Amino acid sequence: MKYNMKRNLIYYTLIFFSFTIFFFSCDDRKEDDRLLMNTHDMCEQVVYKNVIMMNGKKVEASRLEFIQQESSSVFLMKMYGIIPLEDGVPVIVEAIPDKDEIRFTGKSNDVRYQLEVEGRYTHLQLKSSTVSNEPFVEMNCKYKVLPQCGLLEKPFIFRLDTECMFFLNHRDETIEWNGQTLPKIEFMQTTLEHIRERLAKEVQAIKLIFHEDSSLDIWMKTTGSMDFTLWMNVQYWFLNTSENLYLELTTTQTELFYQQWTGKPTMFSPPFISFDSNRNLLPLFYSSDEKLSLAIIAPFCYSMAYCYLKSKGCEDLTEEEHDELSIFLEIIREGHRLNSWQVYLQSELVKSSE
Repeated sequence: MKYNMKRNLIYYTLIFFSFTIFFFSCDDRKEDDRLLMNTHDMCEQVVYKNVIMMNGKKVEASRLEFIQQESSSVFLMKMYGIIPLEDGVPVIVEAIPDKDEIRFTGKSNDVRYQLEVEGRYTHLQLKSSTVSNEPFVEMNCKYKVLPQCGLLEKPFIFRLDTECMFFLNHRDETIEWNGQTLPKIEFMQTTLEHIRERLAKEVQAIKLIFHEDSSLDIWMKTTGSMDFTLWMNVQYWFLNTSENLYLELTTTQTELFYQQWTGKPTMFSPPFISFDSNRNLLPLFYSSDEKLSLAIIAPFCYSMAYCYLKSKGCEDLTEEEHDELSIFLEIIREGHRLNSWQVYLQSELVKSSE
């Protein structure tokens, strides 16, 4: 009997080890079944399916393109729809093949910002097919504005209760006004001063503070108040060309902007570019040293002026003031066609101690 028990124990022990070996060998086989992807799989690929984090926020690219460079492991990746650049955001990435995926890292350097990316490229299993053939990218991005841009953490204050709006004209032209022949630039500058004085009845000053995470604080000091209050926080992005940027407002922020500027939540001729359902862009030209100068890029400046002059800007005016604004608006409209002028705002001198 002891012999039989011993024999059974050996028998069951062998069965146990057989199943154990079989189980782990199957698991190893499944692991080995995962194929090592080739970086060639990324060549000339256009990826529409993606999950992307930008500075900790989930965003979605309209598409990603991978263009192979001289080395088989180096690609030019172009991102569309994340940052509002027409030609896409170019990033050179290095690809490392892995099982069922290709991992990549890269960095895009501009004199004004740095964009770092880290992600993986793989294929999705389509429900309608047994073949996994739809490219998919999961990626984490960090967008950082560099100090060289000259904007970061400086309190740029635009005082509407003093001279801060200017008209720049590249053409030597005159205009008939009130029986006088005046240089057009003189007429426009005088009208701008009248507009600024009307604006200053509500808002004494505006303060802008740019941060390295591409966010911008807009502070406002209403007339009669002692302190600035935060009006809104928006995103800003640099364009491909130097000294141009976009302010990005959500739909709610856009309505708040219209309400402040025109007294109405929406306008027929908006100065914004609709980037997608909740991203509205205001294109600006800027120059920065110890002062910040901002100008709305044509033709959006005309839309901005039209919105104001057809709403708040024409309230409680005399007939002569109405005529002045009508001529002003017509000169702006004509100036856009000739690209011969610019209206810009200039901040106070930034104190070095601030």
